[in-house]
Amino acid sequence: MSVMRRGQKLNDQHNLTISAIASSVAEDIFHSTPLINSELINRDDLSTNIVKARRALMYRMLKEGSTSKLGYDGYPADAGLYYTVLHTPGLHMNRGRLGWGFGKPRDKDDNLVGQSFQALWSETEEVFKNATDRLGLDEIYALWRSAPYGLKKGVMPILALAFFLANKAHIALYFDGVFTPNINEVLIDELLNDPKLIQFKYVSAGENKSSLAKAIAEKVLPGQLLEGDTSKISPLDTARGLVSIVVGLPNWTKRTSSVSDSAQEVRSMLLKASDPNKVLFADLPTILASNSEEDLVHKLKTVIEELLAAYPRKIDEIKLLMKKFFVLR
Repeated sequence: MSVMRRGQKLNDQHNLTISAIASSVAEDIFHSTPLINSELINRDDLSTNIVKARRALMYRMLKEGSTSKLGYDGYPADAGLYYTVLHTPGLHMNRGRLGWGFGKPRDKDDNLVGQSFQALWSETEEVFKNATDRLGLDEIYALWRSAPYGLKKGVMPILALAFFLANKAHIALYFDGVFTPNINEVLIDELLNDPKLIQFKYVSAGENKSSLAKAIAEKVLPGQLLEGDTSKISPLDTARGLVSIVVGLPNWTKRTSSVSDSAQEVRSMLLKASDPNKVLFADLPTILASNSEEDLVHKLKTVIEELLAAYPRKIDEIKLLMKKFFVLR
């Protein structure tokens, strides 16, 4: 039997089975498929137990990213997925002075698994950098499913989260069209349920922008929001910190009109933030009527302090009124 592909015979000697021919054609088409040696996760339809293990692994990726081997002790199902999908190719490993973290796959000659991820990782980076608008997670999945990669649905959420965590200093996250400062377990669930709701945008910054981002980080943001070396703070890091403050305010503070007009405008803008660069370099200077970096940082610091103090101050006022009421009675 002769089998033709692109005008050429694939079985001139008539000594190959259909299965062998199909395998040869598949290897030719999907020549850059990452090596993922697990039939449990490397498939489109997962068992209930593997769905649970995948979710557990992704939760742990958020919480234990800086811990050796994500802190796994023993070999539960999610640990097996970790070693196969993340650790063996080097997507999560000890990165020397930076410690354990997510990043590019291993490129050493003796690590064929890591090498097999190189093309996928590099093209995904280029797609982000060259995109003129936000990229939907479903668009990334479509790229990964197509030739020459051919990834399966089951493994893609893990790789998507690893890619984001490795590049979070440069990639802004959006949920249902709204800039979201941090990914959490709720967003993990949404990512797993409906990737169309998740979007990303590559954020770059010039030296002048980095200067403003660093100044705001050092003088405005509480230390617990931005830990470590602030000299490497990016505009995206700073925007995330500002949005996190406002999102974390008590509900009363998010709605009250008892704060200044500037505080109300900054609060509203950050709650609806759609672009981290626009937040820092367009919206804040406009709202605060600032013409210099120093003036902007000073006014923003005043506004953030006002918002943080508003609820405790209101509670103190209520306590004082209650004391007066009971004294009068």
